Amino acid sequence: MYKLLILPLTIISILVASAFTNENSSTSQSPIENYKTFCAGCHGEKLESFANRKYKNGDSDKAIYKVIKNGLTNAGMPSYAATFNDKEIEELTTYIKSAATLAFPKSEDKTIYNSEVVTLKIDTITTLVNVPWAMEFLADNTMLITDRDGDFYHRYSDGKMVKISNVPIVHAEGQGGLLDVALHPDFDKNNVIYLSYSKPVKKDGKDMSTTAVARAVLDKDALTDVREIFEARPYFQTNHHYGSRLLFDKKGYLYVSVGERGKENLNPQDLSSECGKVHRLMDDGRIPDDNPYLGDMKAAPSVYSYGHRNPQGMDINPTTGEIWENEHGPKGGDEINIIKPKANFGWPLTTFGINYNGTKITDNTTLPGITEPIHFWVPSIGPGDGTFVTSELYGAWKGDFMVASLSFGFLNRCIVKDNKVVRNEKLLEGIGRMRSVKQGRDGFIYIGLENPGRIMRVRPLW
Repeated sequence: MYKLLILPLTIISILVASAFTNENSSTSQSPIENYKTFCAGCHGEKLESFANRKYKNGDSDKAIYKVIKNGLTNAGMPSYAATFNDKEIEELTTYIKSAATLAFPKSEDKTIYNSEVVTLKIDTITTLVNVPWAMEFLADNTMLITDRDGDFYHRYSDGKMVKISNVPIVHAEGQGGLLDVALHPDFDKNNVIYLSYSKPVKKDGKDMSTTAVARAVLDKDALTDVREIFEARPYFQTNHHYGSRLLFDKKGYLYVSVGERGKENLNPQDLSSECGKVHRLMDDGRIPDDNPYLGDMKAAPSVYSYGHRNPQGMDINPTTGEIWENEHGPKGGDEINIIKPKANFGWPLTTFGINYNGTKITDNTTLPGITEPIHFWVPSIGPGDGTFVTSELYGAWKGDFMVASLSFGFLNRCIVKDNKVVRNEKLLEGIGRMRSVKQGRDGFIYIGLENPGRIMRVRPLW
């Protein structure tokens, strides 16, 4: 048994697949093949999210079987009753439980990675976070870190991690919790910050939630003058597709991305709903006078663009000044979009993806009036945050768009030429489930990973 556990993971996978081959399967695929086809995009190609996982709905065969068959609508897990027969679900259950016996490599043990143009050294900055959703860097070489579980940290230059007090209460369930952090353009003078988060809401006796944004003053290690300046309506009981990224443009407008909350046929194309949209606000939450739908009685006045699914990253292209946004597609069809006023990005009328259970969403990848993505991924990479490289430290990377891959644990370098993504390079493959990526004031790229949670600095070795 000991010798089996120290075998390379690929060999273990082959052994497991062989043991679970199902000659009577209606899909004519083994459990490992079914897992890779239908499950890996969300749960990791090598069962990573099931290793040492706490199963909220039970870890018995019966409980896991039930989740696969019936799904968990509020958590974004679809039903596979129409995809697999009962025997296939039983075998898939057994295969998923095998994750506990597999010897997963400790990705943080590897510190040197090669790329096309530079060798990379990885330094661990902190391991005192669970799901590092976002990072911001201050002038005194300190760092602000949001943990999706609801904690907000101030990391000092000596490595000390202090929890910031008076943080808004968050709904830390499913994909919800404490999300993005952004600095006011004049932060170095006024200490004003912004937080996006999943806000718990009680309505009609039901527990609901929504994406909200608060503005506050950072006073040492406490928030003061905390004021909510935005919340997305309507509210829902689902615990997924909140978005949400915060970004200031060169004019000082605040952009807020909000997911469609898993209600694709209700929210993204309805201008009166604030879900499935990118919003534009003044720094205090007021609506700019030139917002595209201001005065339209059928639209929410903060809406800037619509037809979004689950926006996870936003940054300003340093060359053009445009806002690049990346978002999760369904199964396939993750996108990069250039945000423009009144642009409709199509979801769910157009998409390059399909449903997680393999069924078709639409035949249309474009339609009249739809703004097409400038880039898409099939299969999905599960994009987290995205950031442009403006630093000289990485040579030819300058001007490229870096996107964190949640599903497959790598940093995706989108090589940009003439405002287009001409090619992708996978960096740091196997490092782990990557949630966030940000260039610091020191010019280095920092990444946030989960399972286990940690923040790491990516240094070039020339």
